[in-house]
Amino acid sequence: MKRLRWIKRKRRLQTSLVFDFIAVNIALFFILITYLVLAIVDAFSHSTFSSESVRLDTAFYENAAKSGKDLQRLEKSGGWLELLSEDRRIVRIVGQPGEVRQGYTATELLRALSNAEGQRYYYAIAPVSGNDVKDSARYLLFKAPMERVSADAYLQTEPFAQNGEADTSPRSQIYFYGAVGLILLVIVLYSYWVARRIRKPLNAIARGLGRMTAGDLGARLEIRAEREFRQIGDAFNYMASELERTTREKKQLEESRQRLIVDLSHDLQTPITSIRGYSQALLEGRISDKETGRRYVEYIYRKSGQLTVLVRSMLELFKLDSPDYRLKLVREDVADVLRETVADMYEDVERNGFGLRTEIPDRAVYAVIEREALHRVLANLIGNALKYNPPGTELRIELREEADVVRIEIADTGVGIAPDLRNRIFDPFVRGDESRGGEGGTGLGLSIAERLLQKMGGSIKLLPEGEGREIGVTTTFVVSLAKTPRA
Repeated sequence: MKRLRWIKRKRRLQTSLVFDFIAVNIALFFILITYLVLAIVDAFSHSTFSSESVRLDTAFYENAAKSGKDLQRLEKSGGWLELLSEDRRIVRIVGQPGEVRQGYTATELLRALSNAEGQRYYYAIAPVSGNDVKDSARYLLFKAPMERVSADAYLQTEPFAQNGEADTSPRSQIYFYGAVGLILLVIVLYSYWVARRIRKPLNAIARGLGRMTAGDLGARLEIRAEREFRQIGDAFNYMASELERTTREKKQLEESRQRLIVDLSHDLQTPITSIRGYSQALLEGRISDKETGRRYVEYIYRKSGQLTVLVRSMLELFKLDSPDYRLKLVREDVADVLRETVADMYEDVERNGFGLRTEIPDRAVYAVIEREALHRVLANLIGNALKYNPPGTELRIELREEADVVRIEIADTGVGIAPDLRNRIFDPFVRGDESRGGEGGTGLGLSIAERLLQKMGGSIKLLPEGEGREIGVTTTFVVSLAKTPRA
């Protein structure tokens, strides 16, 4: 059964309807054949006489004594034959008569042949053919008890009907209208089945659209029908999934923008308030000490520089979020870029008292990058390790080439990153100040680094603490770069 349903779902609707139509016609054919056989059996079961027609050939009845077959049938049924002359006198009787008469008047014969209700005998008459019967017989009159003659017998023994008249007995009409009714019933049932078969998946689609219109983006269709309906269901589910994903991303983006505005307002307000306070003190001449005045000026200068960096970083972040912004990507030697970055920051590593171990291949390792963008990402990661960790921290920088990607690991044994920050470390304005101490930056470095790598077709991730390749490593960032351009 499951296999039949699977085959049905694989078929097209037109094919299924054709198969159903053929199956219904075959079933209808067998039903009609069965009905016809039952009708024939029923007709013969209601007949007073056998299935053989009663012969009315006078020559045959003259020789009936030789065979005795039809004469016995006639006598058994209580019927007999009377041969009438031109003037309707009885000139001969075949069988055992149920009544004795000498002849008939024209009125009596016509009334008898009408076979009216309540009549004792059934009458039928036919002319005698040729000169096969003696005694000047001109007509053959068939007589049988009315209660022994059913409608079927009347049909089967209708040799007296003239000019090919159609059979209009009540039983024949019942069977005719019954056959017509059966055909109409099958057609109605088939039409209902086809309508239900099409209506069921359409109702499911309508319900899904109704739920979607009402705002239920989680609405999905599960249609078990022909291929066309399943294609509609698959398209609907894909559309619903995409719409749900887009709505979710839009909501997250809106929340991120609102949080970004709040964080930006806070980061701008703090230094601006300080600058305003110090500059007001200088402007009003409240600072009499020259050295204090110089420190105020240096503070204002330093804070204004931080504001400049913050605004520049924000502009760059907005620029990277634009789908129209693209980097100039080429296949470059990543090992050379990494060695250059480490060399530029080596003096800071020594000044902070860090231990440094590098694992960079001597050969060229190519990937699709923009040199300056990758240099900035690596410098940011190394700079964060130097900024937030105490002296004595071990810093490891490793470059590995795999089948399709180039990976760079930057790991340290410092204080680590707080668990509540790990899942949102790449969000704007997220800093590790609470767990790493020291003066924080803008909180945009890792966000910019992530977007730069995405523009290069790469990625960056923070491994869970303790998942590094060495014991004691607390923080491991893994940068992945594509070796070939991605579509």
